[in-house]
Amino acid sequence: MLRKAAPLWNAWTTARGELHRVFQGFWETADGRWRAQLLSLTDAERAAKAAAAAWDEVAETLARMAADQIGAAGHDEALHLTEIAQELGLDSSAWRIDSVDAYNPASYWGRETPLVESLNDEIEKQRERLREVAGLAAEAAPF
Repeated sequence: MLRKAAPLWNAWTTARGELHRVFQGFWETADGRWRAQLLSLTDAERAAKAAAAAWDEVAETLARMAADQIGAAGHDEALHLTEIAQELGLDSSAWRIDSVDAYNPASYWGRETPLVESLNDEIEKQRERLREVAGLAAEAAPF
């Protein structure tokens, strides 16, 4: 499962990096090109959300496996995912794996899974900044 997770984490970090790159592109985008840049931004948002959802799916499985292992062996004998990954030659130190409960829909009442929810917050901050700029320019925000 850890070997399956590694490319999904890489896909997430690539997609998030692209989202940041596209958003930063607004600082260099001419006024007449904002709509095209917005299209690029929404494409990057969708790709990042898909990558985040794919990661959250495997992260939930890893969280469940870790919880099951602790349940069977106890906390003193717990095998930490980062240590196991390291033995496999994987660097999982940056991976976001929340507790099993965080992936349970009943625990977050209509909220998304953890990484998707975090991404949604980031996207909303970007959009708020774009709305602010559109307001200062006395234009209706096109989103």
